[in-house]
Amino acid sequence: MQPFKGYMIPGLYFESDYCLYILRWEETPTQIKKMTQIWFITPDNKKICYIDPSEGIPVFNKYHLFDEVTGAQINIQEDGNHIKIWCRTSNEEILTADIQPEVTLENRIVNLLLKIKYTKKLLITKGKTETGKAFSNEPVRIVNIADAKVIFHGKSQGRLIKRKRKIKIGDGEISEKALVNYCVHHLEE
Repeated sequence: MQPFKGYMIPGLYFESDYCLYILRWEETPTQIKKMTQIWFITPDNKKICYIDPSEGIPVFNKYHLFDEVTGAQINIQEDGNHIKIWCRTSNEEILTADIQPEVTLENRIVNLLLKIKYTKKLLITKGKTETGKAFSNEPVRIVNIADAKVIFHGKSQGRLIKRKRKIKIGDGEISEKALVNYCVHHLEE
């Protein structure tokens, strides 16, 4: 299993019935040392991925079967109170997002428990990707998301709401809660 280290936001669900995933890997075991992905799942379950750098597309395609995979320029700024994201292709702005994390008492307790080896083992999720490759996700730290504003192709996605439908990517399902999962994500070679 290959370790990808960084964070993921596993499913922000909006009034528009669109779902957004963000994956930001600060370390990968591939020739691409850093990789950022933005996934959109549309109301009709179309799966779209924007990836930076575009050289990461073959790595992505090894694990996922999406309807569209496009190289893009993705910029992320974090200041503790906001995660701001800009995504554009060579000819258009795709997305802007302002995500507001908040550390809650529940986060503090879970993060304390994550330091205990036994608890960490209980919180590891495992499964297979759409292409049948095994994965496991080991959370290191969890932070809730208080709010998020997203504009996709010039259109606001509305308020962040509790999901209305089940959305799965392989064996993984979007999170019930809006959160940032700082993690080590292991993928089968």
